[in-house]
Amino acid sequence: MASSDQAVGDVSATYSGWAILLFLLAPATLIMAMDRSVLTIAAPLLQTKFHLTLAQLGLLFTVFFWAYALMQLPAGVIIERVGPRGALFLAIVLWSAMTLLTPYATTFGVLILIRIFLGVGQSADWPASIVGINRLFASANRPAANSVLLCALYAGPVIGAPLVSWLLGRVGLRGVFVICGSIGFVFSAIWWRFYRDGGGPARPEHPKRASPSTKASFRFAPRSRSIWMLAAAYACTACFVSFYLSWLPTYLMKSRGLGLSAMGFYSAVASFALCLSVLAGGRLLSRLTAYGCSLRMTRIPVGVASLAIASTGGVLAPRIASDRLALASICLSLAALGFSQVVTWSVVQDIGGADTGALTGLINLTGNLAAGAAPFVSAIIVDRTGSWTDSFLLLGAIGAAGALIWLFIRPDRPFDLAVTTPFKSEV
Repeated sequence: MASSDQAVGDVSATYSGWAILLFLLAPATLIMAMDRSVLTIAAPLLQTKFHLTLAQLGLLFTVFFWAYALMQLPAGVIIERVGPRGALFLAIVLWSAMTLLTPYATTFGVLILIRIFLGVGQSADWPASIVGINRLFASANRPAANSVLLCALYAGPVIGAPLVSWLLGRVGLRGVFVICGSIGFVFSAIWWRFYRDGGGPARPEHPKRASPSTKASFRFAPRSRSIWMLAAAYACTACFVSFYLSWLPTYLMKSRGLGLSAMGFYSAVASFALCLSVLAGGRLLSRLTAYGCSLRMTRIPVGVASLAIASTGGVLAPRIASDRLALASICLSLAALGFSQVVTWSVVQDIGGADTGALTGLINLTGNLAAGAAPFVSAIIVDRTGSWTDSFLLLGAIGAAGALIWLFIRPDRPFDLAVTTPFKSEV
């Protein structure tokens, strides 16, 4: 009888977890992604309005990613202590205000400041969402939950690319930013009204232990190869994703000669491939776990193969003359990156335990430092060579390196064990 009551409770809690994910966590991430993508889609017009060079435009992307990255560890620690509700409410208000203010900037310097504060505001979304999923779902269901969250993240460009392209022709540059910022303010009230901090159905998979302070935990992090290899592998993934999400619209218009409407459609198709792949990746990992495969067998092959395929698709894309075939190659690359994202955040939860929020911050920190460099370095390469081919080639090399790094990660070593274990005992 007791086991029957427990099973009913678990099912009820699982349904509650999915409701919170689908109606609160995922929409928050979707709105964040749409606000982030507005500048990407409007970049060619913004470049003309402010008379920006390609390198200056790249710097706008870079300062956002670096501000976002540097706030990851503080955001993770704050969210672990105060909970996602209050932290994410303030974050949504801040990034919505910065989105709304963007077209009112009077100088390039003001634009830089707005992008920095946008990054600070959005830095809380991902740690809050990962902590929320970790509390709401048991280990077997987390890959599927992660894939839904990632789908919301990449649905931003899918919805945003054609919508922003259409709105630019109707309400202009200023109107687009005002509309998107206003949506965020409305959702912040919904989030505050309905979200509640608290645990979920997930029961600890590791023996209970006293939860160490974040400072104490990360003092031992340099001795954990898995943590730093995971951070390095995610940095490779983040470089790829950042390049596509930042420069794909500009590449399509400047290099491929597409018009505004065609650019919006092609960008949406590419992002849609990313959305579908994260859902498929979550399904695959959940199925492999259900079949009894070990964490190492479910995570490592997916991590290696995804970055190897992403690298191949990226290198081939600029060498293909046909726009449609080039788009297919880019879609293949982005789809592979979707699998890489799902497996990365599943491993974070596998080894994070009570320190998942702080570990999320650490992985996101390294990933977004790399992601911030990618647009700026790519812009410099294009400015000097006059071609996008070398930028894609560099990304291919980074992806190949990431595939090799996955071989050194141990997802079956929980963080509380890993932090006290030297490199040599993790192999």
